Amino acid sequence: MLRQLQLAKTPLPEVAKFLAMAAPEEGPTLAVALCNHFGFNSDCATMFGLLGLGSVVTQVVANADVGGYDGQMLCQNFLSLCPLPPVSPLNLTGWFAKPKPNPLPVPKKPSGKRLKVLHLSDFHLDPRYANGAEANCTGGLCCRTNQFNPSSPNHTVVFPAPRFGAFLCDTPYSLALASLPSIPILTDTAKTGFDFTLYTGDLVSHDPDNQLSRDYVRYHETVIYDLFKRILGAGPVYAALGNHDSYNQAQDAPHALNPPLSSQFSWNYEHLAGLWSHEGWLPGSAVQEARVHYAGYGVQRGDGLRVISLNTDMWYRANYFNYINMTTHDPSGMLRFLTDELEDAEEKGEKVWIIGHVLSGWDGTNALGNPTDFVDRFSPHVIANIFWGHTHEDQLSIFYANNGTNISAETAQAVSWIGPSLTPLTRLNSGFRLYEVDSATFEILDAHT
Repeated sequence: MLRQLQLAKTPLPEVAKFLAMAAPEEGPTLAVALCNHFGFNSDCATMFGLLGLGSVVTQVVANADVGGYDGQMLCQNFLSLCPLPPVSPLNLTGWFAKPKPNPLPVPKKPSGKRLKVLHLSDFHLDPRYANGAEANCTGGLCCRTNQFNPSSPNHTVVFPAPRFGAFLCDTPYSLALASLPSIPILTDTAKTGFDFTLYTGDLVSHDPDNQLSRDYVRYHETVIYDLFKRILGAGPVYAALGNHDSYNQAQDAPHALNPPLSSQFSWNYEHLAGLWSHEGWLPGSAVQEARVHYAGYGVQRGDGLRVISLNTDMWYRANYFNYINMTTHDPSGMLRFLTDELEDAEEKGEKVWIIGHVLSGWDGTNALGNPTDFVDRFSPHVIANIFWGHTHEDQLSIFYANNGTNISAETAQAVSWIGPSLTPLTRLNSGFRLYEVDSATFEILDAHT
């Protein structure tokens, strides 16, 4: 098939688009053929077959401008065969309802009272973890009964998986059920509980798509949020959706697609919104927002703080759906939703914490490159802090004015806190972070990892 396409006079992207529209059932076959031809993956049939990303790629090729900017970005990001084009022009004329206040509102005075806030991230529970299985394998997740070391292809000899986890494996139940009860003790909140908890995404184990399913994702969401409710004590949990908390993983389609494709991931938003409502963490208005805004929502806490949760798949480079209509900087409407929440908070004199999973800002390796000036517009009088996960590391970064074109103390805008992971997969011990927060300004006074 691929040879026939190469011999055709029509450019390959246009042929692929024609096929995706005329015979979408053949899309996964073409995706596998292209993957094999360009050497994109060592197991193309698994990654791009019918049980993998084949149907996703078919949808994207059918809806994208493959002969234009969309196609160039797909070519550069997934095949590395094209140069990286410049970011599409960003026009914010008329985007904000009002200009930034000048002068800025007088900041609130610190109260002297401290809130205790827990930050958890990247749980990655592995219900398939097997004690005694090979913990030093060479492919896929280790600590599984089907994984071995080449020196012993049928028996565990190098490192039998311990009960409480290993560095090349995701979180076993034993580690989950040991770590969570330790948190209230280590943070001295066993009697009081936390004022609230942030969870910045990724519940599901690191598996290829052909070993995942909607039910597998729902299972993780149900079990882990229930553990949070039972073990961590008082205070709501404000959660964000991670790139692994979906099926296919990292994929979320914009509502701008034609039905029924526009709602193909609504099963997940409905489930998450229902869980957060069931646990009593979100009010009805936020639950409804989560259902219609890709599991994103805003919560007015009543103490002067608003928490805004974003689905960062909508700017994640690995989400194929983001390569549709890329000349429009907000095809999903996620940034419009964020702006509306920030403007409403500004009008009401609230401070805002933004939570998400895939970090934006200085680390350009995961987020798409289109810039925004939202932090500039709403700092420092509205945005107090930003919280991410995804890297599995104990980190923080600083946002500067004008997208970091002038980095100095004077241009510093907001701090973003990147939480460590519960999973030890990336050769790091399981971690969490406790913030001590002024109850009036919502600035972080101390952070303990």
